[in-house]
Amino acid sequence: MDNPYAREKMAVAALFLAVAAIITFQVFFISMPLGISAVILALLSRGEGSMVRRARAALCIGAIAASLSAAITGYSVYSVMTDPALRREFEKLYVYYTGQEFPFPSESGSGFSSGSPDASLSEDPQTLIQDILSGNYRKKNDSLKEAADSGSSADSSIDGLLNNSAGGSSVSGKGGNYI
Repeated sequence: MDNPYAREKMAVAALFLAVAAIITFQVFFISMPLGISAVILALLSRGEGSMVRRARAALCIGAIAASLSAAITGYSVYSVMTDPALRREFEKLYVYYTGQEFPFPSESGSGFSSGSPDASLSEDPQTLIQDILSGNYRKKNDSLKEAADSGSSADSSIDGLLNNSAGGSSVSGKGGNYI
């Protein structure tokens, strides 16, 4: 490719993709393809001569965006798989949004792998969002942790707190059956 105009256009496209990749580096499925595409276009824009400044910038920014995206995604997966509290929260969200049991065995024995979702999942999604935004959801979880740490039949006290907070409603809600 000896056409300098085409090389410049490819370098500009690579720079555009690289900037888009760095802006969206927290979204793996967007940032990774954009970053890799920016690197490829920057390398292709070189042709047989030296790389123009825009192409060098696109190469650096695209590589940084792709590596940041991969690092954040890897750390997130590692955190969820190693921290039992995060894993339980992930399992709750999985069961709530998909309506299926969690496909992997639970190390913590939280019961989600057996298909019995938590009673707090039976809440109306609107109420759940309001509880999260107002801070009540965290207070409920803190009270559950305190009850578990007190040493007095943690399983029955947690079930009692969850049943009281859920109002005794069933697991099926507006979106259908969540079992």
